[in-house]
Amino acid sequence: VLGLAAYSVFALRRHKNDYLWPMKALALGTMVMCQYGDLIFMNFLKVGFSCYMDAGSLTGYNKYFPAKECTKMAQLIPLFLSVGTLFVFLFLNLLVNVSETDVNVYSKRPFAVNHGGAEIWLIVFKFVYSMSSVAIPYRKVWSVLNFFAAYFHLYLALRLTPHFLDWVNDARAGIAGTAFYLTGMQVLLLFAPGVTSSVQTSYNEAITWAMLAGFIPFGILVAAFCQWRLDVYKQRVEEAFSSAALMDPNTQLHPRDIFDFITPLDVEIAARVGRVWLPPYNRLLDKECVSKAENIAKAGIAVFPND
Repeated sequence: VLGLAAYSVFALRRHKNDYLWPMKALALGTMVMCQYGDLIFMNFLKVGFSCYMDAGSLTGYNKYFPAKECTKMAQLIPLFLSVGTLFVFLFLNLLVNVSETDVNVYSKRPFAVNHGGAEIWLIVFKFVYSMSSVAIPYRKVWSVLNFFAAYFHLYLALRLTPHFLDWVNDARAGIAGTAFYLTGMQVLLLFAPGVTSSVQTSYNEAITWAMLAGFIPFGILVAAFCQWRLDVYKQRVEEAFSSAALMDPNTQLHPRDIFDFITPLDVEIAARVGRVWLPPYNRLLDKECVSKAENIAKAGIAVFPND
């Protein structure tokens, strides 16, 4: 990926961009690394500084390689290298995710978003998932922390739906739903409320099987709910503006009286009703839907003139 990035920068500076495949491969590589493989990469990097410290001493042992002491010089080098690489990766991940921000509501890029805030929070949640077990030595504490991080992750995925493509929002919400389900089951497994020692083994097995059997259906259910919520919201906005269009033109009506948008982001989500392409090539937009989107956008500008 770094090699492709260096080549692309060199070609652009020399105005010798004869081949497009390096840029396309770079876009695919960064998408895989920063959108899908970031948790794997962060978990790989944390191996170097995952240490258990002895009580009352400065001696620590690597969690994954217990025979290696973290405080010896031979292990300090990969430790600092892992920490430094992690922060560089987080910075690059932040740049890649924020670069997906697009003001064109009709963009067809799969990961185009209306704002970068949701993506920044997503990086924070992934960092918590990966590093909480390293920073907090108590399993029950970091399991609860992961659960609340997963809860807010799910809430933002359902509330903000930042991507212009509905299926991407559905997939992201489904992934957040699986994280919420798994972290919740982990909390139940560790705390075992009301479970006696005589049935502890059976309880652990039941929770484990429920975890394995339920996380995919729960994720699909959340994805379906996300799509249903978007459809219902867009339908409500369309009906409100259609009713307003049938009213007497002499009626003094403020845009907020048509539909009470809570935030400017809600205006943008509603304006996605214009994203209807005509067959057979899906290159031209439906003019009627675009007109609806323009009316919604004008009302949004009137309601939020400073945003």
